[in-house]
This record gives sequence, C-alpha cells and structure tokens, in this order.
Amino acid sequence: DIRVFVEQPSMKLFCKLCNVVFKDPVIVACGVSQCPIDNQVLSVVVANIAVSEQIAEMYIHCRYGCRLSEDGQTYIVDPTRCPQTIKIGNRDCEFVGTQEQMDEHLKFCKFEAVKDFLAHTDEKISELQDSIKDKDDQINFLRSMLGKLAERLEGLEKSSELRLGMEYGQHDLYTDITQTSGQCGLSSCLQGSDLLWGSGQYC
Repeated sequence: DIRVFVEQPSMKLFCKLCNVVFKDPVIVACGVSQCPIDNQVLSVVVANIAVSEQIAEMYIHCRYGCRLSEDGQTYIVDPTRCPQTIKIGNRDCEFVGTQEQMDEHLKFCKFEAVKDFLAHTDEKISELQDSIKDKDDQINFLRSMLGKLAERLEGLEKSSELRLGMEYGQHDLYTDITQTSGQCGLSSCLQGSDLLWGSGQYC
C-alpha cells in the first residue's frame, strides 16, 4: 500500500507500534484508538469513524508518482512521474453490499474498468524498475573499467616520457662524444703538421 502524504499528518494519527498512519482505526474496550503499549490484548468495540473520516480527507500523491527510496523500505515523491494528488477516501471504490449486489455493481463500477489496466501498468513499472537497475549496474561496471583504463594510460604515459627522456639523454651524450672525438682528432693532425714542417728547416 503506497501512501505518500502531501502534508505531514498529525502524530496523533500514527500507530504507536507500526509508526504509520492508521488504515482501519478502531476504538477499543479501554477507550483508546491506538495500538496497546502495555502488552494488553485488544478488544475491538467499534470502528473509529471520526478518525477514519479525518484520514480519508487527507491528500496523498498518486502511486504512479512515487518510487522506492534508497533504503528500499519507504516511498518518496518522484517529480518525473505522475504529478496528481488525490484524497485517500477517493482512491478506491466505496461500494458496500451483498455478493448479489456486488455482481450487479461490477457492471458499472468505474474502478472495475481500469483494474486490468492498472495491474498491467504495475507490471510494466516493475519491469522498468528492474531494467533501470540493470542499466545502473552496467554503467557502474563501465565506470569502474574506465577508471582502471585511465590509470593504465597514465602509467603508460609516464613510462613513455621516461623512455623518451632516456633516448634524448643518450643522443645528447653521443653528440658530445662525437664532438669531443672530432676536436681531439683535429688537434692531433695540427701537431703532426708542425712536426713535419719543422723537420725540413735548417739552422
């Protein structure tokens, strides 16, 4: 039973044990209209019509405009769904009668005409909720995989930068060695030339 109230009900309308608004309030032998808090057995005397009428006048959100909260226990308003609000007392057929009278009533009851549609809609909503959950799980898995790929790419980039740095270092070292070797060779040639020219001179 999905009941999300438009306005917060009075705490006097809440069951002390169930902590939810009364569904079928009654007056018991001890004169109270609440669940016992003294472990005494309830003895129903009569329905509490005054409280029932008070609750029936309260507005709730359409069941198709609500969804389960994250705790999976309570329902909350979903602004993307049906925005309608209705009185609790107007959401169900109010007919009361014998079996014979009910058979005749069902031929004209406006709720009976949409019963199958509502049941089918509930089934479709349940299927869509399951599908959405599956999609969410897939999205979370893909996000996890993308995170791992990003970490791996970052590691590869650092490795590539390190490798390029080493290659540039080796190239610079090779250039320095080549230049140094060239300078040493030129110096040796000049010294040899001086010796040759000196050997041809006479004092």
